[in-house]
Amino acid sequence: MRELAPDQRNYFYVLEATRVGIHKSILAALYEVHHAPRLPDGEYGLGIAPANRIPLSQLDTFPEQVQYAANTIRSLTDELITQGWDGNALWSSQHNRYSDAFLQRITEGYRPSSNDADAGLLESCDYRSLHTAYLEDMQVDFEGTQLPQNLAFLDRALLDLI
Repeated sequence: MRELAPDQRNYFYVLEATRVGIHKSILAALYEVHHAPRLPDGEYGLGIAPANRIPLSQLDTFPEQVQYAANTIRSLTDELITQGWDGNALWSSQHNRYSDAFLQRITEGYRPSSNDADAGLLESCDYRSLHTAYLEDMQVDFEGTQLPQNLAFLDRALLDLI
């Protein structure tokens, strides 16, 4: 098989990011930075390897790599919240994206706890590369749209509506 087109990959990123409640652009950035492992379906993975009870056979297609990458970022986020990270440590409302501290933490890699059967092992990567790829994907999403990049003003409007 051939590599997927960017819009086909984006479909999987949006689907999985929405399912677990993470920012889609981090999945695209992981793909760009890791571009590994090479998968039997002709694609590349997002730097996710087997962990705990996840066999390699569950990570050998692009959709599975995206699914487990999303699960892994969600698990990492949940673990950091348990450790005391607050919303401001995870998300930069000024820039409407993940915080630099959270991106740095992602680049360190992640090994899920032994009772987490849904998350894989996230390989470490270069911070600058991940940061650049993350911002570039966000820019692509905002190009050609009329939406403002920072939607924080909606918080007050939604509270007023409620």
